[in-house]
Amino acid sequence: MKQKFRITGMSCAVCAKTIETSLNELEAVNNASVNLLAEILDIEYDETIMSADDICNFINKLGYGATLENAKKTFNKELNHDLTKLVITIIFGILLMFFSMESMFNISFLVNFATLNNGLYNGILQFCLLIPIIVINYKTFFKGFKLLIKRAPNMDSLITIGSLSAILYSVYLLLDIMINKNIHHHFYFETAGMIIMIVKIGKFLEAVAKKKTNDSISSLISILPQKAYVLDNNSYVEKRVEEVVVGDIVRIRNGERVPVDGIIISGIAHFDESNLSGESKPVLKENGDSVFASTINLDQVVTVKVTSSIGNRLMDNIIERVKEASTSKAPIERLADKISRIFVPIIILISIIVFGIWYFVSKDFEKAMLTAISVLVIACPCSLGLATPTSIMVGMGIGAKWGILIKDAEKLEILNKVTTVVFDKTGTLTKGILKVEKVQLFTDNKEFVYSVANSLEELSTHPLAKAILNETAGYSKVEVDNFEEVAGFGISGKVGNEKIYMGSVRYFQEVTSLTLDVEQGYSIICMFNDSKLLAIFYISDEIKDSSKTIIESLQKMKIKTIMLTGDTLSSAKLIQKTLKLDEVYAEVLPIDKDNTIKKIKEDGQIIAMVGDGINDAIALTRADIGIAVSKGTDVALESSDIVLVGDNLNKIADAIYLSKKTLTNIKQNLFWALFYNMIAVTLASGVYFLLFEKQFNPMIGALAMSLSSIFVVSNALRLNHLKPLTNQDFSSETIVTEVENKKYTYQIEVDGMMCDHCANRVKNVFIALGAEDVSVDLKTKLVNATFNNEIDDKIIINKIAEARYEVIKIVKL
Repeated sequence: MKQKFRITGMSCAVCAKTIETSLNELEAVNNASVNLLAEILDIEYDETIMSADDICNFINKLGYGATLENAKKTFNKELNHDLTKLVITIIFGILLMFFSMESMFNISFLVNFATLNNGLYNGILQFCLLIPIIVINYKTFFKGFKLLIKRAPNMDSLITIGSLSAILYSVYLLLDIMINKNIHHHFYFETAGMIIMIVKIGKFLEAVAKKKTNDSISSLISILPQKAYVLDNNSYVEKRVEEVVVGDIVRIRNGERVPVDGIIISGIAHFDESNLSGESKPVLKENGDSVFASTINLDQVVTVKVTSSIGNRLMDNIIERVKEASTSKAPIERLADKISRIFVPIIILISIIVFGIWYFVSKDFEKAMLTAISVLVIACPCSLGLATPTSIMVGMGIGAKWGILIKDAEKLEILNKVTTVVFDKTGTLTKGILKVEKVQLFTDNKEFVYSVANSLEELSTHPLAKAILNETAGYSKVEVDNFEEVAGFGISGKVGNEKIYMGSVRYFQEVTSLTLDVEQGYSIICMFNDSKLLAIFYISDEIKDSSKTIIESLQKMKIKTIMLTGDTLSSAKLIQKTLKLDEVYAEVLPIDKDNTIKKIKEDGQIIAMVGDGINDAIALTRADIGIAVSKGTDVALESSDIVLVGDNLNKIADAIYLSKKTLTNIKQNLFWALFYNMIAVTLASGVYFLLFEKQFNPMIGALAMSLSSIFVVSNALRLNHLKPLTNQDFSSETIVTEVENKKYTYQIEVDGMMCDHCANRVKNVFIALGAEDVSVDLKTKLVNATFNNEIDDKIIINKIAEARYEVIKIVKL
């Protein structure tokens, strides 16, 4: 079973790695992966051995919280709770600081109080002010100790050791006053308190920043409408989207977001699909066209029949894919995980060594202790752990907004290294709208050719079949026996006593052993029997507008472009000349495509294969990166690593650009995290004292640690400012109106009309509603009204009721 769990209480990469490693050691767990930033555990386990509750209990024993991921995530509630605890910590922290720095404030009351009874009262007061800080933040100490005992120390362990060292030494000073009557005016309770306070401030600011990185996913969820207007008993009623089922009729008005996936059954309008496909140009939709949840109706009322249930909508699939990708790990992140795993033990060891050296050299216990504490609290494993996942999560979210769905973080990293892009032809570089340009007959019996062609191609699944079916539509059917489809060649079947073949020139030559010259620049389908040619169908396919620009863009990036097609060499060469492709391979079978990709990879090339995700499944899988061009609903194509929502090939360049920028951002974060820790630990170890002859303050170390994590997250958020290379801005004023001057006619049965005066009153109601033409029949009680726009049934019912009549039935003609 595969499930997702929400994990709480993680503070750094070591926490995530501890949970991950501990679970993977269990016999029942096949694979467990933890995303620190998303706070998600992705786990595959044997449900016959362990249950979800067992997993939650196991994680709880490690010192963390776990719930099934479908439990509602309440970031704001958690942040408010953390803010309350933080405010209390700050209040007591400031009071603690105030009473511990009497010499700085130079207030006589504080100075006198600090000297009372050899400083005993001042020490006790500071200890009392520290207790609420420890109680409120007890989880830090509890978890820090627990993981230390389990030999998996994390950032909390560093804070715990550092703070506890300061507390224990201060308690020792108090006992020294009480037992030996020695004088001590300065304690280190404020050092412990301020370390905790500063770290908590940093963690809160980091949580706020991390929330913004999660917004890339939550923003996709937030734009999905929660309500829909559903047809019920001839009127539209408001329902929650969860109550809408497949087959319901939903009305979408001008300016509204579409709440469901469905097919338009009446109306015609432009839709803004930019949040799905990344394309800012509005798309015209009319009867029979699909519309998708979260898109916006820009100009006319349409009626839609629901085709997908909640959870199976296109946007639902996109959100799920982005979530899965965000919890995956790139190779570069695995390196960071390994470093994080040994980072904390190394810092603890360095701290112990530093304490020993300074105590040996100076014979000053306080100086040695403060230096060791500084080393502990300035080191930041958190920044190292956040360096990669923050950038990946933001990058994945941006990709989704651009209509680029990336399977996992590893593919995002590989995309940055692509040296060759291989394209399929039909439906990829071309529009896939195939049509027969002409038919060359080699027999006088056209009826026979067209009837057989229609009957044979009806049984075929090849894209060219549809073009021939359209050309031969209307001709009588013939019975086909022993139908056979030969991949990459064509089809055959027995018609009467004669075996008829339809397929490529290569197929014709292999079956008949004859040669054939055909007109160049077309896809060719030959019809023939065992001995002679009967007809040639010349089929054309228009090249996409984006094909030329993407080839130019890739070549500017120094990326080689290749086309693989099962079409004729002449047709392939024509497209190569038009698009200026580097290489083409023509007349290749699906298995040949796989072998070609394998051969190119052997030459050391990193290959991205672009296809439709169905016919090119083998080649897509063989390539280093498989890119599927989606027509809308097939975003979950299993054979592809990247799905482009829509058919704009320019998104390939956008995807490579996004990969490069994300990888650069990750490297910046890793460099900062490693460079910061190296410099910070070096300074805190004593170099600062040697340079400036001043003791390095542990509180400054705690502040520096917090700022390091905030810097890493903030740097990742800079990716949100990226714009697609191919971005174009289309405002509502630039929409070229393609909507026909469509009329909407309604027939309404109105009860209560008794005379011509009544009829006129009802007629005026419809004129006031904007009807261009109104007729009222008193005998049948029927009103016929024609409008330029669709009118809500409720509006008609209410306006007729205001005129003191009643609507019995409304029918749209």
